[in-house]
Amino acid sequence: MPATEPEKGATEPQKGNLHDLKVNYLWALRLAWSVCPRLVTARAGVHLVQSLVPALVLLNTRQIIVAIYDALTAVDKLPGKTGDLDEAMLWLLTLPALAVIDAMCGFVGGYLGARLGEELNLKINIQILEQAARLDLAFFEDPQQQDLLARAQRNAAQHCARLMNSLLHMANVLLQTGAFVVIVLLIEPWTAPALVALGIPYLLFQWRMSKTQYWIEHNRTTRRRWSRYFTTRLTKHAFVPEVKLLDLAPLLINKFKGLLERFRDENMWLQRRRLVGNVIFGVLATVMIYGLFTRVIFRAVEGGDAAPELGTVVIFLPALAKVYDMMNQLVRIASGTMHTTMMISNLRELTLAQPAAPDNGQITPATAHGEIVFEHVSFTYPASGKHHEPVLRDVSFSIGAGEKVALVGANGAGKTTIVKLLGRLYKPDAGRILFDGHDVADLSRTYLNQQISFVLQAFGRYEATAGENIAYGDWRRLMDDPDELRRIAQDAGVDQMIEQFPDGYDTVLGRMFGDFTLSGGQWQQLALARALARNPKLLVLDEPTSNLDARAEYELFEQSRRLARDRTTIIISHRFSTVRMADRIIVLEQGQVVEQGTHEQLQSARGHYASLYELHTRSLTD
Repeated sequence: MPATEPEKGATEPQKGNLHDLKVNYLWALRLAWSVCPRLVTARAGVHLVQSLVPALVLLNTRQIIVAIYDALTAVDKLPGKTGDLDEAMLWLLTLPALAVIDAMCGFVGGYLGARLGEELNLKINIQILEQAARLDLAFFEDPQQQDLLARAQRNAAQHCARLMNSLLHMANVLLQTGAFVVIVLLIEPWTAPALVALGIPYLLFQWRMSKTQYWIEHNRTTRRRWSRYFTTRLTKHAFVPEVKLLDLAPLLINKFKGLLERFRDENMWLQRRRLVGNVIFGVLATVMIYGLFTRVIFRAVEGGDAAPELGTVVIFLPALAKVYDMMNQLVRIASGTMHTTMMISNLRELTLAQPAAPDNGQITPATAHGEIVFEHVSFTYPASGKHHEPVLRDVSFSIGAGEKVALVGANGAGKTTIVKLLGRLYKPDAGRILFDGHDVADLSRTYLNQQISFVLQAFGRYEATAGENIAYGDWRRLMDDPDELRRIAQDAGVDQMIEQFPDGYDTVLGRMFGDFTLSGGQWQQLALARALARNPKLLVLDEPTSNLDARAEYELFEQSRRLARDRTTIIISHRFSTVRMADRIIVLEQGQVVEQGTHEQLQSARGHYASLYELHTRSLTD
């Protein structure tokens, strides 16, 4: 049996009680209203008109039957006269008019619903991406938040559109049900307690099914992400070569199959429960309908002042069947609405998420120099699970304006973490980071981004034109300035390379949408040009050449050194041939600064750096 409550460690969602349902329901309605109030109003009006048509058709049918019966049984009818048949014809002519109104309402309502769905799809998907852009890196590195994001993205716009449609459909069905209930109650008062006795248990049953379905889907979020992971590894060009060489396809397909089989078993378990409940309530409803109809027939046969007439008897069964059908629809709509509302809670939860470190910086200095100071900085990653070991411990150092500094240390020493803190992707647990004497937390995000550029190990290979791959470094300024873009490319030494591409700067790069791809070194040259597009005061090179050979890396760093000019530069590299080019080297070990100085000074000290350098040299000579 699948889990029908939150799994251990799962993100706690809205639980589906009446208060949470109301909060999420009203939130979704306000969202729809804010997007297109005229469409919502128009759809409501169309549904209102359409909801009255079935009851009017039934009453019209009764009048036709009564008029025809009276005309045929009247003893005082004059020869050659139609008598009450004139009235029957009048009622008969209204049926096509009602049919046209019903059809038009259906067509117009469908068009308005499609319009509303498209507007919501645009609004909600943009809202999700804007919220994702506001959240900090800690959110995306937390597996539970990744589950939340996956749930919120899964058909979010469709859920909101479906909720709006459910509301209007529910109002439509309620009006129809009310009209038919009035008709059947006037004919047979015992209908009311029978409907209540059957309807309330059925509603509770469907509510329970909706909550169970929601929890099943909620608890499988991580497994859904695993299924997408296996699909990606088997179908994306970046992973296919290794998968084929290792013959991993059978193993990954088997893992993927296991997930789908579990999804299937959970779905069928739920469907079996639904089937049993629906059969039981269906049998009870049939007994109720024909029992009440039999009672009405007996009353008509027995006669008396309160006996129903023929037209009333004829319409009672279809009216009662319609009431049952409407109640069944109502319960199913309410059940579906509950499920949809619980799904919308994920979108609402995402929109309410806040960055772990609020971005409140406002200072924008008039000039920048690129001086960096770390003062007793400590930091632990928020998503460290059970292992809350600090990555940085009381780290202090300074980098002068225009200085070229290399960070050296084993993997996990904290080098990349320093870069992330400097870029304000995280907030230190303790201590301060100063840029030109200002705490980076107090600087405006726009100013900080303008002054610092990064070339990371996992740099972006954008599926875009060659020109756009550079312009993304300062897109607000460069997207519409091809002359400045070309000047930056020339300064970065990539202009001649780009001119060799099939369409020059307009060549679409990448394998996904383009027809021209680059070597690793060419992509890295574009990444460096992109980093220099902002004309930053601080350039950070975080192992961007890990996949290059030593000569290519040396040439790239020589190019970086030339382009850096008076810029402060931070270099992270495991290759000592590159590290030696720095003015100063800072050595980290287990999150602490253990040494700093020039290559010659650190060699003379015979400390940790000298040991690392000796190991590196020995590996080259062995």
